[in-house]
Amino acid sequence: MNTKFRKLMIASGVALALGATSGAFAEGPMAGTAGDARLEAKISTTYALSPHLQGGDITVSVQDGKATLTGVVQEDINKQLAEQFALNVEGVTEVDNQLVIDADFVPAEGDEARS
Repeated sequence: MNTKFRKLMIASGVALALGATSGAFAEGPMAGTAGDARLEAKISTTYALSPHLQGGDITVSVQDGKATLTGVVQEDINKQLAEQFALNVEGVTEVDNQLVIDADFVPAEGDEARS
C-alpha cells in the first residue's frame, strides 16, 4: 500500500476517534476567548497524539472559530493532515493553513506540537 495513503488513512482514523470525543467541548457557545483557547488546545492535542505530526513545528491560533496554522512540516501530506485534523474539531469553522513544506525539516524527537 502507498505509504502516503496509509499515513492519511491512519491519521484520518485518529481524527475520527478524537472528533467523537469533542462533544464535551461543544456544549454552549464556542465564541470568545475561552472557546477559542479550548479549540486551540483541542487541535494541539490532536497533533501531539498523531505519530505523523508529533515533534512538528506547528503553531495553532484560533479567533472566532477560525484556526490559523503556521510553522514547518516535512511533506505536503502532513500539511493536509494538519488542516483536516483542525477542520474535524467541532467548533472550528475555517482553517487558514499557512504551513510551509520543507523536506529538510527534522522533527524534534520527544517534543509535542506547540500551541
